[in-house]
Amino acid sequence: MMLSRTGLLLLILISAFICAPSTGAAEDRLAQAMRALEADSFTAALELSSVRQPNPWLEVYRLSLRAESFLETDDSTGGAECAVSALRLISGGGAKDHPLEGGLIDLAVHCSGPEICLPFVTDRISSRLRPGTLLLIGRHYLETGDSAAAAATITLASRRRPRIGDMELLSELAVSGALAAPGISSETVASLASAAINAGDKETSELLIDLIRSAGEYSWLAELLDADLLASAGSKTKALTRYRAVFNSDKYPVEGKKQALQRLAGLQYRMKRYRDASTSYRTYGLYYPDDPLAEMSTDRSARLEVASGRWEAAAATWSRIADAGPGSLIGREAILGMAVVLEKTGRKSEAYKVLVDNLSGIRGRLRAAYLYWIVRTCGDEQLRSDHALILEGQAAWSFYAIALGDGTGFLNADDERNAIPSISVLESDSRKLSFPGSGVPLDHPALGAFRYFASEKMKREAAGCMRGYIKSLDNTGKKECVGSLYGEARESGLESLCLELAVKYDDLFAGRKDYIEFLYPFAYGSEIDLYSKERELPPELILAVIREESRFDEAVESAAGAWGLMQVMPSTGDWIGGKLGKSEVTLSDLRDPVFNISAGCWYLRFLLDRADESLVAALAAYNAGHGRMRSWKKRLSPHMDPLAAVELIGPSETRQYVRRVLDSMAAYNRQTSTIRK
Repeated sequence: MMLSRTGLLLLILISAFICAPSTGAAEDRLAQAMRALEADSFTAALELSSVRQPNPWLEVYRLSLRAESFLETDDSTGGAECAVSALRLISGGGAKDHPLEGGLIDLAVHCSGPEICLPFVTDRISSRLRPGTLLLIGRHYLETGDSAAAAATITLASRRRPRIGDMELLSELAVSGALAAPGISSETVASLASAAINAGDKETSELLIDLIRSAGEYSWLAELLDADLLASAGSKTKALTRYRAVFNSDKYPVEGKKQALQRLAGLQYRMKRYRDASTSYRTYGLYYPDDPLAEMSTDRSARLEVASGRWEAAAATWSRIADAGPGSLIGREAILGMAVVLEKTGRKSEAYKVLVDNLSGIRGRLRAAYLYWIVRTCGDEQLRSDHALILEGQAAWSFYAIALGDGTGFLNADDERNAIPSISVLESDSRKLSFPGSGVPLDHPALGAFRYFASEKMKREAAGCMRGYIKSLDNTGKKECVGSLYGEARESGLESLCLELAVKYDDLFAGRKDYIEFLYPFAYGSEIDLYSKERELPPELILAVIREESRFDEAVESAAGAWGLMQVMPSTGDWIGGKLGKSEVTLSDLRDPVFNISAGCWYLRFLLDRADESLVAALAAYNAGHGRMRSWKKRLSPHMDPLAAVELIGPSETRQYVRRVLDSMAAYNRQTSTIRK
């Protein structure tokens, strides 16, 4: 049968439509390609990503995965071409504020060198580059005679702390004399030397130290780095001697003496010579009272005296800060610590006076702490009642307010108020909340990319695209559609993004009493219901730890290398995995919400069993390690007086962490109280 000319054309068009890859098909292949890359199937990733994406944001993802796959298959030319094509698409405005921009520059530089990427390296993006990339760019600037740009780039690299993989390049720069170029300061070289010492690279460390010594002016810095190198090699006693020699020498400047004393105190602390460390820190505060580190050093000295059971000596040391007037947040924390010690040693009236005298200007969580202890130390019944009303009015969500009204029993995991409600029920109810601003979102490629990745359950990529879209909203000043975005993020299980939106657009909640429900969302209800019962943990505790550790981001990695919702270190994960009958724990396991919550809950129960059920002690150990829990528990009795134990925790980071988690737990407690009733 013969077809007419019209029929033949129609058949050709239909065939072309059927055979040509559709946008949807291309998108499906992109997700498959990205999963192939994650599984180290680089050839498959290249085959699946051959079709160009019409959405520029998705096209950047396609080009990026191809660049990485080419690099892994030893095709650096193909990798560089794809990376540069993606960077041109971003810089041309098609995918502005794309989250892969910094990583693409890293890829391109390592594929073909820095020159091809220099047009894309701006001040904004430089801070997001890896230190090794910055060193390569800095070397290129040196080779082309741009010493000013080289100095700026290498200085930035030194602040980013080069890693073990960067040591070979760093050694080459040191041997070639490149780091002696004009504009590269001895302080920058010292920072690079410290990175080499931390990486365990003795040879590179010595090269950099010799470079500083040859400059002459900073011979004291070379001496301190030599001592650092000794300490890292295990010769700690010799290092102490070198630090003391610099501090006691008349030939070194005051700055050298200051740094020597700080290093001396820090090493004494790591060696558990707490009395000696306390003396060194106190000496720093006495010798250099106007130095920015003076308050911190005096506070550390006092806290180490508390650690040694010398309460009166601690109060006397802290009193130096009180007498001079605190000049920083650390100083105000010190005043609070002093007041607690005074109260614990029977000097309530003195504690009350120092707190009241220093309350002005204090805000936030620390103000709630001050107000709680003012109430606790006040000797006048009417004044105490007035102070209590102020605390309840200004910090109703705080755990300090709960402790004042209901006692501190809830700070122990075995308290009857910590009965277990169903988090799944509350999670379901919370999804019905109406976020302000429900206008229709403006069309944007970042939003299209978000919806694509959300449909593929690729949360990290979806969140990155949504953040890019939010930046575009900020540029236009339009916030009418924020509520709709929140709803889409919540439906996609992106709790971390929901929390970001609630914090960023808090002005939309003016007068709304349900704001707390957006700031402290319920998520992972089935996992928390399961493991809270299995490990006999308050579910509010699990939610609070997740919120403060990861902000509900399943794939987040900390600077220390902890992963996932409850920030489990790989070594801890291996140990817990063995306890749970799992022979091997991978990074994929740590990013998996089910395993991560299971491991985190197991660890919390492990810590609570050793802390007499004290949440304060367990949280401090969760943050800082459980090695010193026994002595800390004996000294501060956190089960008996948890609020005093909070204020007297030594490391500031751990003290702030415990307060944040307890405040989050208090906020969740307020929401779950209706279920308990």
